[in-house]
Amino acid sequence: MIKQTLKPYYHFLKRAYKENKYRQYLRGKLEQRKVILVHQMGKVASTSLVNSLEKLDSDMAICHTHYVKKESLDDFIQKYKAKKLPLDNYLIESQEISQFLDRTSQDYPWKIITIVREPIARNMSMFFENLDKGKQTNLYMPDFVEKYQSGVLEVDNLINNFLSQYPHEIPLNWLDKEIKDVFGVDVYSFDFSHDKGYQIIEFKNVEILILRLESLQNCLQDAFSEFLGIDNFRLSNKNQAKQKTYFEVYSDFLNSIVLPQSYIDKMYSSKYMKHFYSQNEIDKFREKWSKH
Repeated sequence: MIKQTLKPYYHFLKRAYKENKYRQYLRGKLEQRKVILVHQMGKVASTSLVNSLEKLDSDMAICHTHYVKKESLDDFIQKYKAKKLPLDNYLIESQEISQFLDRTSQDYPWKIITIVREPIARNMSMFFENLDKGKQTNLYMPDFVEKYQSGVLEVDNLINNFLSQYPHEIPLNWLDKEIKDVFGVDVYSFDFSHDKGYQIIEFKNVEILILRLESLQNCLQDAFSEFLGIDNFRLSNKNQAKQKTYFEVYSDFLNSIVLPQSYIDKMYSSKYMKHFYSQNEIDKFREKWSKH
């Protein structure tokens, strides 16, 4: 009788049990100071990085987060709740990190890895990710590939949606909101080597490795040897656009889009762009997108 009564709630209870166990695991690792935080803005190869780190023989917990600032995280989670969606693991990790930040001392040693990427390509990639999987967003369109292939949805519709509905300023502001405001580190006050393609910042209780996506293949081994003492670190390629079901649509989008000059100017005159890319690199990006 009890089993029959509980049957409709079985999946909910099972998910709640697994979530609770995972939260306990994370809290234990945080208390033991055995956490590497891969904290970044999304669509910067972080999934590949996390998968590669998790394959290492280590007792460190690899936490993968996009938001830990309370206001940003609360807003993000509210969107999930509004659509009655279960929290993904990265949101559970974000909650635990955010709550731990509130109650821990200011000398807690944080080890953080973040990745930056040219913002226009990053925004386009995230736009398609939201179309495909962003159930919590207003952009979510799970059948957009089928609609495109049948002619119901045209590439111009996607371009208009991208330009008018996507929050383009996320990559420009993310480091201020999620690193400076949360951990007290202003990354823009430290020089970034465009030649090396990575930077290690040590400030008070925080160590941050900043990787530039465009330099990843060349700087990865040096960066991880210096930051984590890992030799011959390899990146497993995951979550790439060419592996997606929407690759054809994405390619057509890239080949068709014509960006307003004002948009290109806004992205490339930002302090974010000027800090992480040389003028020569910025000029090449401008040339690339101005051709479209």
